[in-house]
Amino acid sequence: MQTATATKTARTFNPPANGAKPAAAVSGMSPIGDKPAAPAAPEELFNIAVAAINKRFKMGTLERLAIERPDLAAEIARAMDRVEITWRESGPVGSPAFKLALRTWYDLVILAIDYFEDGKK
Repeated sequence: MQTATATKTARTFNPPANGAKPAAAVSGMSPIGDKPAAPAAPEELFNIAVAAINKRFKMGTLERLAIERPDLAAEIARAMDRVEITWRESGPVGSPAFKLALRTWYDLVILAIDYFEDGKK
């Protein structure tokens, strides 16, 4: 019985011959479908987040936020500090800590934008 399990396991794992890389690694494509691989460099991830924010951002949002919601403005500032710290620690590839810090900062900025778009005071 154990032999059958070992054989089955051996069949499901078939590493590339002669140390060849899988096609996805060579082509720069994601192993799932034909989508490009997700960016991994911190700068690229940050630029994507900023571009998404800029599509919705209105001038004066952060200044108005500092007056009307200083708690949220302070939270955004702390989140940006965390992005900067984890970016420096991350190296050439965005670490999980950097990605979490970036996501937190992004979500808070979007929350601030939504706060004013929805007319909340």
